[in-house]
Amino acid sequence: MKKLKKLITLAACAAAANASVLSAGISFNAAADETYLIRDKWGYCKSANYVESEHFVIFYGNNDTTGEVNEAFLKRNLEDYEKLWHCYGEYLGMTDMNVDIYGKSSQKYKTNVYLTYTGLEQYAEGWAFMSSEDGYGIEIISPKAMLDDLTIAHEFGHVVTMQQKAWVDQDITGAWWESLANWFREMYLASDYYTGSVKTCWFEPYIRNMSLTLPHGRNYYEVWPFLMYLSYNPDNISGLGTTFVKRMISEAKADEYPFDTVARLTGTDAQTIFGNYAKRMATFDLGAKEAYREEFAKKLKEVPYYWNLFYTVPEDKGTDWLQSPQEEAPMQGGINIVPLEITGDTISVSLRGLSDDKNAGWQACIVIADSSGKTSYSELFGSGEKVSVPAGDAVSAYLTVSAMPRELYRVNAFHKEKDSSYKDGDERRRYPYEIKLSGAEVQQSGGYSKGRGHIHSNGGGWVADTAKVADSVYVGKDAMVLGSAVVSGNARIEDHAVVAGSAAVKDNAVISGHAVVDGGGWVYVNNGWVQTSAEISGNAVVTDSAVVTAGCKISGNAKVCQKAYVSEVVTVKDNAVIKGNSYLYGSGTYSGSVITDGDYSNDLTKNSGIGFGWLDDSGWHDISDGYGAYYDFSGSSVNWAKDRSSATNARQAGAEWGSERTSAKGVINFSGGDDCLILDDSLLMTDDIQISLAALWKGGAAGTELLHFGDSRAYLSFTPSNREGAAELILTDGTVTEKLTASAPLSKGEWNRVTIRMIDGKAALIINSDTVASSTVTLTPLDIMSASEEDNAVIGKGFSGAVDYVQVSYKETAEPDIKYSGKEEVTDTGLRGDVDANGRFEAADLVLMQRWLLGMPGTELKDWKAGDLYADGQLDTFDLCLMRKLIIS
Repeated sequence: MKKLKKLITLAACAAAANASVLSAGISFNAAADETYLIRDKWGYCKSANYVESEHFVIFYGNNDTTGEVNEAFLKRNLEDYEKLWHCYGEYLGMTDMNVDIYGKSSQKYKTNVYLTYTGLEQYAEGWAFMSSEDGYGIEIISPKAMLDDLTIAHEFGHVVTMQQKAWVDQDITGAWWESLANWFREMYLASDYYTGSVKTCWFEPYIRNMSLTLPHGRNYYEVWPFLMYLSYNPDNISGLGTTFVKRMISEAKADEYPFDTVARLTGTDAQTIFGNYAKRMATFDLGAKEAYREEFAKKLKEVPYYWNLFYTVPEDKGTDWLQSPQEEAPMQGGINIVPLEITGDTISVSLRGLSDDKNAGWQACIVIADSSGKTSYSELFGSGEKVSVPAGDAVSAYLTVSAMPRELYRVNAFHKEKDSSYKDGDERRRYPYEIKLSGAEVQQSGGYSKGRGHIHSNGGGWVADTAKVADSVYVGKDAMVLGSAVVSGNARIEDHAVVAGSAAVKDNAVISGHAVVDGGGWVYVNNGWVQTSAEISGNAVVTDSAVVTAGCKISGNAKVCQKAYVSEVVTVKDNAVIKGNSYLYGSGTYSGSVITDGDYSNDLTKNSGIGFGWLDDSGWHDISDGYGAYYDFSGSSVNWAKDRSSATNARQAGAEWGSERTSAKGVINFSGGDDCLILDDSLLMTDDIQISLAALWKGGAAGTELLHFGDSRAYLSFTPSNREGAAELILTDGTVTEKLTASAPLSKGEWNRVTIRMIDGKAALIINSDTVASSTVTLTPLDIMSASEEDNAVIGKGFSGAVDYVQVSYKETAEPDIKYSGKEEVTDTGLRGDVDANGRFEAADLVLMQRWLLGMPGTELKDWKAGDLYADGQLDTFDLCLMRKLIIS
């Protein structure tokens, strides 16, 4: 890096007789190589005041209301501006910083800096921004913003960007300008031109929004680490380096997407470049790495819930693979960082993409670090590939997964829902995936430490000595209650959840999954600072990886789930649902049946509808009261059945979409094997629910399930036909079991409309509009999911047939008005397992089957096909074993 070679000194400056004159101006001792003139558009050299250096002139008025402007202030700022000019030019390679970008004049002029709040008529107020005058970049800035050189480093970065021309008046690059200006500042801080003590201004909002596209409205100021990667080039990619950003902003083609510019100028595809950048973000192994790591450690110490916001914890959905939560799967230019616990000598990861976009692409990398902080990387790998690395002396490990489609979409962070919707557009599309691990496990929690405390008697979880937890409260063995938190009533703190700080959780509230409630602290709201305390009450639920902080109040039947982040003094009540990757702040209230989803971010007050997007008024849509989810399968799909209104899609785990079955259009087919439809379990974290669906059943063994929510011990299950030949709903938490049993099974070969309703302690089973069973019940879906170890919500596993729609509501709702006709031939005319054809599947069938296989004389199977449980056209011991298993279960 080159040192600044010229010193700045005071010299006399001219001013008008009627102006308040500063007795000293600023210039260089050494003669300038070129002459830079003053361009005085507004006549301020005569009507106001100015001071100048070789490349800058500061104009200010006669009424400085900030009290900051004096000779020392002006001298210091001109010196800082000159440092920046030389840093950006000599070190970063920027050119033409003082010329007319439209080529109307070849004269070089000093950059004008106008001080607001000093009496300049044209620039009366404003904090800090750049603009253009006659083809030259200018700065308009408050003296309060010039108390150090950090803000002017940013704003002059804007001026220099303009002077490089190629990004001027280009919509596609507009959202990159702020991060680019911060890149200028960060490169200055790391250079020899900077003499202060600040190491970095860091990128805190980026680390809690890393799955979003780069840039996105929620992070477009802070995604400058990517530009640092291009400048430092730690992976030695040809073409990258200190002056590469200058090429980006001066050689870009008109309307060229910046990632396409990078690929064109380097000859390396954007997928490879971004994948390499993403891997280094796991440990901030780029640029001023030690400063970034220090800031991250400080942030985790101050607000440990940032662990939740930064890392991604893939979910076990009952398959052999771990699935990325769909709400935080990376967008194009997004990154997931998965923390790993090393369990073996070799770490192996297989990756499988789960997007229905045929253009999808992923780049993954295993990252390991030793005790000294030295980081090593596997090769990049994509969907369908497996990579292994020796763990060696590593003390920490991570998996990074970034999304970059094969053909890039032109993403504009300033586009709104009307331009490209979150649910159906390309610009904010999520790219889910699943992984299989060996030699490592996903770390389930972090950030918080136990400190002094004790094991809670009810559940075995950890309670700090400073917290207060009633004996009636359940605290699970991996959960923690810390700080000055108070938990009372029948509240439950489950799984890996944490309640900390000044927070109260009471009544029947549930905090579960990896959720965090961390209350307290000071918040600026309604023009004043207030001390806060969070409160979760009523039947409210905070679950998954959601975070609730500061003075937020969650009450009633409200639910905060998935990757939602609720901060400051937001109120969520009634039946409101805050989900997806929502970010709520300010003092707004969300009530009624309102839903926020996707990348929603705002400080509004709402009581109806569903909202998406960043500060997006057009991101709101109407939904029916009590809406949970509705899958009508109207569009072809491979991996995901789309929710009609929200973004909580259902996973097709092998279940195939079909265009029609009899009169039904758009269905999900099930083979009777392991293929199934997996709902997001957050839909079931509720006391009241109605589930409606249409099912075509081709027959099967007694007890075959159409749906199963929970695990093998605690579950909600519906079977088309139990052992007695009747459709049945079973609810159990492993201790209490409640059943609603019809008088007959579902009809085979034709569509049956089934509704399961559990509202206010009353349950009903409705088949084809007839209430076939009803009863009061003590269990709720929330009770069942709380009692289950594996919160899976599966439809169709082991079921032979199809479903035409699935509707989830949180109040009594009319079924979809669909009439069916036609019938399919049923090859399984009898009850599966009912080899004696008496209409029941029972132990007598098992005995008869065993006798027949042993060849005992006089043994006859009246329906041998009912015993062919493996559906391979023959009877053998495999069928007998499966029959025994079904009888026992």
